[in-house]
Amino acid sequence: MWGMAPLHNLSRSAKYEALGRPPRQIIPLVDLWKQGELVRPVELPENLRTDEFYLSNFGLAMKLGNPIIPKGYPPTDFCFPDRLHKMKPSFACDMLSYMVIFGAIYLRFPPFRSWRYLIKCLGPLPEQWKGLYNHPQKNFYRTWTLF
Repeated sequence: MWGMAPLHNLSRSAKYEALGRPPRQIIPLVDLWKQGELVRPVELPENLRTDEFYLSNFGLAMKLGNPIIPKGYPPTDFCFPDRLHKMKPSFACDMLSYMVIFGAIYLRFPPFRSWRYLIKCLGPLPEQWKGLYNHPQKNFYRTWTLF
């Protein structure tokens, strides 16, 4: 995600002038509990971009030190096993996930093609995690045997 020049000090009309007004369309033929609209994503003009670039997943964003863990999991290709074993989010987990993201960008394919391959490359999971897997119906440990 590109950085963007600040617009917080502009009026609403000045923001629309800088960004354009996104087209909207009522969602037809769908029985929603509340009327909804489709809104085209904003296209950021080049002159508003900064040299900064960010990686993010806003669905799971949380304030550092917040004891409340958001529900949900990062995308499976970039989620390390500790998050799937009811471990709290940590800086180490984020760094490992970023390494996998950067590896995928550099290699143009995910570095670990499956959980089994991840275990083969990085080694077995800690014994104390046994039984903590979030999806026990998948019989997680039986399928993660070392070769």
